[in-house]
Amino acid sequence: MAVIALIFTATTASATLSSLDLVTGSGAGDITFDSQTGLEWLDLTKTAGLSYNEIKNGTVTGFDFIANDGFRFATVSDVSTLFSNAGVTVFNTESATSLAPFQLLFGLMGCTGNCSLSQPFLRGYADFDVFNSSLSAAPFFQLNTSTTAKADITILNIPKTSFTSSIGSFLVRNSAEVPEPSSIILFGVGLLGLAGIRRRSKAA
Repeated sequence: MAVIALIFTATTASATLSSLDLVTGSGAGDITFDSQTGLEWLDLTKTAGLSYNEIKNGTVTGFDFIANDGFRFATVSDVSTLFSNAGVTVFNTESATSLAPFQLLFGLMGCTGNCSLSQPFLRGYADFDVFNSSLSAAPFFQLNTSTTAKADITILNIPKTSFTSSIGSFLVRNSAEVPEPSSIILFGVGLLGLAGIRRRSKAA
């Protein structure tokens, strides 16, 4: 059933992830910003219950995040990097006493299954690093907690037209670049300098 199986596990939770709002000022906290990559991630709960194709093609009214909000499907590498920046590393299994990075991701990205039980999980579709439209299945990430904690990626025999309430889609976009305060100050000083030069030129 699984064509690819990579195991990820938790180490130290990273401080590079923070919560933002898709609609500014809404307080929804439905965006996760990763300052290391400059990427914004949409909550998995926003797309849970919709198929890969519905998200890709924007065929469900109100859920056209790709065309309307500038998102794209995250690649396998994108999701792996997000997990790593949260403190989830490759080829290990963590005991239930080391769940901080997992809890961080659940808190930021949302839980898609068993949310009120002792073993919650999040699951979401992604894209291959090299997109291949001829494939009928998409990569599928899941983050599980039980007596051990692990995250894995597999390619399941689930058609891209299938949907379930326990699977969302990993959607990502580049964050809007905001100039740092120091850059703004330097820009202002430069403008003042140009204005001064222009005045001296006219006086001469």
